[in-house]
Amino acid sequence: MAGASSPIRFRSREPHQKVDVRGRVGRLKGGLLHRSWVNNGEIFDNFMEYAKIEARWAYEHEGRRITWLNFLELPLEFWRRFILRGGMFHGTFGIIMSLRMSAYRYVKCTLMWELQNQDKLDRG
Repeated sequence: MAGASSPIRFRSREPHQKVDVRGRVGRLKGGLLHRSWVNNGEIFDNFMEYAKIEARWAYEHEGRRITWLNFLELPLEFWRRFILRGGMFHGTFGIIMSLRMSAYRYVKCTLMWELQNQDKLDRG
């Protein structure tokens, strides 16, 4: 646990925390497998929960706003994950995860748009 005199400080940014470190930081020699889900049901539950949290955080704490241009960037999200981040080397799993994360970004953008247009949506 990081105390007041610790060289590590956690910064909250929902749903993930960031870590500030005073001092030297090493590098892993291999990869780090991070799976916060077991099956499709869990991934979609987490997907919606995290998208809501991140959309609200970006809107309320970062002042970010969504325009139609954000939606035009969505195909690039798939390309970025599948090509640039190496999803293509993981076969069908890489395609599925690249598509899921692109869909996640779409949902997050849509939720942020709804937050900034709530008054219009309430009036119908």
